[in-house]
Amino acid sequence: MLRFGLCCLFKQEKITFKTATFSFLKHKTPSFCLSYLEKIILHNVENLQKALVYCSRHQIGAFRVTSRFFPLFTHPGLNYRLEDL
Repeated sequence: MLRFGLCCLFKQEKITFKTATFSFLKHKTPSFCLSYLEKIILHNVENLQKALVYCSRHQIGAFRVTSRFFPLFTHPGLNYRLEDL
């Protein structure tokens, strides 16, 4: 059986994934950074659910989750944990 996967952007669906840059956050307070990142991650989680529903409805058997799903998670200048959000 042939199975398709998806690792691209959605053009017709309102499914987007946001990210952040360290240059924007580097002079912000730690509380601002966590709040900002929390909003982005929540947006990404909600859109991942939409993407998975879309893939399921269209018999797309795999979906590649972007590495930017948790923006700057491994950046040494921020060093946040998911528990911090």
